[in-house]
Amino acid sequence: MPGTCHFRQLPRTRRTFALASHSDSRPGPPEDNHSSRDSAIGLSAASVEPTDNDDLRDSVRASQANERSGHIQLYYGTSSQFAFLQQLHRALLSDDSSLGRTPGSVQDVSPGLEIFMQNAFFFGIAPFGDLATENLVGCPNNEFPLELMESYIDNFMSTYYPLVSFVTEEHLRTLVRTLCNVETASSIPPQSKTIILLVLAIGALSTENLESADQLLARAKAENASTDEAVNLRAVHISLLLGLYQMNIGRPHSGYLHLGVACRKAFAMGLHMDTNDVGSDATCDTNQEFRRATMWCLYFHEIWQSLILGRKCAIDRADISCPLPTNNPMICSLARLADIMASCVKSIYGHRTQSLWELYRTAEGIHNELRQFAETYSIAAASKDTEESRKSVELLILTNIYFHSVLLTFRPFLVARASCKRRYQTQMPLRVDGVEGDEMWLRQACRYAMDAAQDQISFICSRNRTIESGKRMIYNCFFMESSCTVLLFDVLGEDYKFSHNVEYINAAIRCISGMVQGITVMSALKSIKQMLSIVEHESLARRNRASFTPHSHNLASASSQLPNHLDSHGNEMDSAPDYNDSRFMHYPQQEQDNVMIHMRDKPDTLPYDHSIGSPPLEYDFDIFTTNLSNFFPVDLTFQHGQGPI
Repeated sequence: MPGTCHFRQLPRTRRTFALASHSDSRPGPPEDNHSSRDSAIGLSAASVEPTDNDDLRDSVRASQANERSGHIQLYYGTSSQFAFLQQLHRALLSDDSSLGRTPGSVQDVSPGLEIFMQNAFFFGIAPFGDLATENLVGCPNNEFPLELMESYIDNFMSTYYPLVSFVTEEHLRTLVRTLCNVETASSIPPQSKTIILLVLAIGALSTENLESADQLLARAKAENASTDEAVNLRAVHISLLLGLYQMNIGRPHSGYLHLGVACRKAFAMGLHMDTNDVGSDATCDTNQEFRRATMWCLYFHEIWQSLILGRKCAIDRADISCPLPTNNPMICSLARLADIMASCVKSIYGHRTQSLWELYRTAEGIHNELRQFAETYSIAAASKDTEESRKSVELLILTNIYFHSVLLTFRPFLVARASCKRRYQTQMPLRVDGVEGDEMWLRQACRYAMDAAQDQISFICSRNRTIESGKRMIYNCFFMESSCTVLLFDVLGEDYKFSHNVEYINAAIRCISGMVQGITVMSALKSIKQMLSIVEHESLARRNRASFTPHSHNLASASSQLPNHLDSHGNEMDSAPDYNDSRFMHYPQQEQDNVMIHMRDKPDTLPYDHSIGSPPLEYDFDIFTTNLSNFFPVDLTFQHGQGPI
């Protein structure tokens, strides 16, 4: 159908859709208004070649130079939060230069990092000075006061212990008492002392004084210097704990490196192989269980970090021949969840499907596995909602990872739908009524992602009211930030959802504001507020078409001139949206009547003002379109009456 003509002050170079990156390219779609316009200005498929600026936009990189580390260049893959932030950035710029780009390149994400205040997380929160030469905060004469250290152990046990439960609580508390006794501290072996110092450092992350945590980390590294290249079970534990610490303080790259070291040492000592000969330092079943728990714990962390950073994984499920531990149900559940996440990495982000429909079917298969996991371990919609479950840190951790796994499984479809809407707005617009049945599955995939983002925010807000230690789990900020980014990206494509989505985002802001306010939490809070401020300004500008000029936006300056209206949004609700497991939409059998209802049908969505132009899903807003050829075929055409191709 003909599209609405809008005057453009600056000419736009559009890549013709016939420029396929596949060797077995299909015939291009019929010539439309865009291709005719390209021909009129001298552009054709034959004359347009990929250039250095035609980046894939799927993966990102950035460089930084500082006195401490020199020049640093880091890469994060498609499934990372940084890559999706770049999608949001390009959506704000309405940049379509990725059309026709051959797969295989990455984009410099530096401008987006600056605008969204993400440099600290991308390169890692800076260390707090030369900590190795300073006295420990609250520790006169560098001694370890028992009361302070026990508070750190309490924090560790009530927050992150379920993620590394290969060491018993009794053993850790014994080590703390020995460490805090001046007469016995010197008797602790270097590796054991390193482990307890790392545990204390992780516990200190749950306080406002992260400097104390980094000081304990520096002491642990100094203690481990003499045994840094040792290959044994404790050496694997040390690298695992180092990775956990760095990920939680906001240094994902460093955490990834430490986990890689742990994997190498595990393979070097044969930890992945089950054996009856366990060495002379321990005996029989107890040590065997210890080894198994360590290996499967490492397997989970390596899979998890590889997924959320979009980087290569050092462990494959087929590499491990030892069975799961028999006396550690938490590690068994994490290992099962890691299996599903590994499928997501390979099938969604690592495998190139022949069609978008095929990818959707693959995603549904992963989703079904996640549903079964939820039912088995009574989380999310399958939660029993008892007093015990509402206060369980283990269930809090499993549920958060579950929601994020669902989000990452279906997040690419949000980008795909935005791409389809823009590419085919003059041929076959997507319709809010769902008249075109062959697009319903794509809308459903997007709903899965949106539901996961909203439910994640509601769940964390709810559990922070029932689990006191939840306010000290600073890694929850990562889950909140990821969910908020998805909701904001959705606003740019579905402007009428702004009011509804902002309700959840402001709930996340209030929830994070109530957490322990260390530098990591404050950095995440500032970033979310900045994203909301920019997107709100852009959404308002797009609704007021008279004041919107393409390609003349300066996002950084625009956001700096905005009034601080976040407080007014925050006051719209006295409390965060309640998390109600029965509302959860990932289980169609529990809500058959509503599972296919579009977000527009919800009563609290923002009514659309028809005076500003075409219906919401048919506007010509220059929504960002990326080169999705790593995931989807070049030809995303929906043929009438033939279903998805």
